Amino acid sequence: MKRKDAAMPIGELAKKLNGKLLGDPAVIAGGICALNEPQESFICFARTRAGLENVSFDSLRKTAAVLVDSLDAAAVHPGLNYIVVPDPQSALLSLVEVFYIPIPKIEGINPKSDIHPSVKLGSGVCIGAFTSIGENCLIEDDVVIFPHVTIYPGVTIGRGSIIHAAVVIREDCQIGAASIIHSGSIIGADGFGYLSRDAMAAQKIPHLGTARLGDRVEIGANSCIDRATFGTTSIGDDTKIDNLVQIGHNCRLGKQVLLCGQVGLAGSSSVGDRAVLGGKVGVGNHVVIGSDIRVAAISGVSRDIREPGDYGGYPAVPVSQWRRQITSLRRLPAILKQLKIRTNGEED
Repeated sequence: MKRKDAAMPIGELAKKLNGKLLGDPAVIAGGICALNEPQESFICFARTRAGLENVSFDSLRKTAAVLVDSLDAAAVHPGLNYIVVPDPQSALLSLVEVFYIPIPKIEGINPKSDIHPSVKLGSGVCIGAFTSIGENCLIEDDVVIFPHVTIYPGVTIGRGSIIHAAVVIREDCQIGAASIIHSGSIIGADGFGYLSRDAMAAQKIPHLGTARLGDRVEIGANSCIDRATFGTTSIGDDTKIDNLVQIGHNCRLGKQVLLCGQVGLAGSSSVGDRAVLGGKVGVGNHVVIGSDIRVAAISGVSRDIREPGDYGGYPAVPVSQWRRQITSLRRLPAILKQLKIRTNGEED
């Protein structure tokens, strides 16, 4: 996003955010900055009050105000202004609208793009230079496609979606409305499927299916969603996928799923609605993860998990059990030492 040439008194901002101002309402703010990188006359964002504990308050004096969720009198530092709101993250979204504008859209259809005559373009479509769109594609209203995108034949892209530079969408894939695909991602590449026979080289299995993204899906940079062997690899509405995520052939993700960076789903696995997988979680092939399940980072899911709750470890187990395992593991050297003393009758 690009910062607007805009400024507003923090008293007005506090009213806009339905927050409580502790400080001088006439101070002018012109943007938003990170807590550990304070900038002159900007509003500093602290997700929680605890986030202020390790910050140099002298460095914050040049900011316009600090946005926090709660504050008591003892925590107020002289010379600082505070805007207290119930939910700083939601308030931050409102501040973004005040001070920033979205990345500038490309305008119209660049003459250096390569669009097959059979392609159906809706109204308000914008297409950047050196983008290639194959035959029989449907690009609905208000879609923005940045430069150097490759779209194979038979693809549908829903209304208002944004496809960033260097994305590849393979043949017959479907992208829902208001979705965002970030640079370097590939939708619908062949899955990792091979037939192995003794004394013979692995033979590639054709992947004749497709991949389908629902509405309001966001795919981070350099992520891959493989097409199905047969049928469809599907991503449900409102699902958000981080950078560097691998989703294998025939996987099925429900609605409002969150996948953090470097998650890997093996072929034909499924993830239920509102599930959250932390960074580097690995999921085995054909494994089912139910709805409303959260899996801690760097866990391995090798068998089905259907009961809602929090899980962690390898193999992933309920988080309370995982913590007991970790505690026991830390005690293991001392236990083994005691066992050796009792067995041998002497200390090493």
